[in-house]
Amino acid sequence: MDNEKRIELFHLLRIKLDEIENILEHYGGKDNYLSTYCFGVYTPEDDENDEKYELMMGMHIAEEYEHTLMMEAIDECYQSNLDDPEDGDSSKINYWLNK
Repeated sequence: MDNEKRIELFHLLRIKLDEIENILEHYGGKDNYLSTYCFGVYTPEDDENDEKYELMMGMHIAEEYEHTLMMEAIDECYQSNLDDPEDGDSSKINYWLNK
C-alpha cells in the first residue's frame, strides 16, 4: 500500500470514528461511553525506508480507572481468543452479548 492509499485509509477510519460518536450523541450516550482504538498499517522495508507500523490510536476516557477498565477488557478479549479462538472471537456479536 503506497503512502497515498495509507493516508486515504486513515482518513476514512477517522470519518467512521466520527460517525460512531455522532450515533452515541444522538442516543444520549456520548458522555457515558468509553472507547479505545488502534489501527495500524505495516510498511515493509524498501531501499529508502526501514520497516515500520504507521498507527492511528486514541481513546475516550475521563479518569484513570476507566483506562484500567479498558485495558483489562482488551487483555481479557485477547486472552479469551488465545484460549478458544472460536468462542473468543470478539468480532461476533455473541461474544459481547454473553459477557
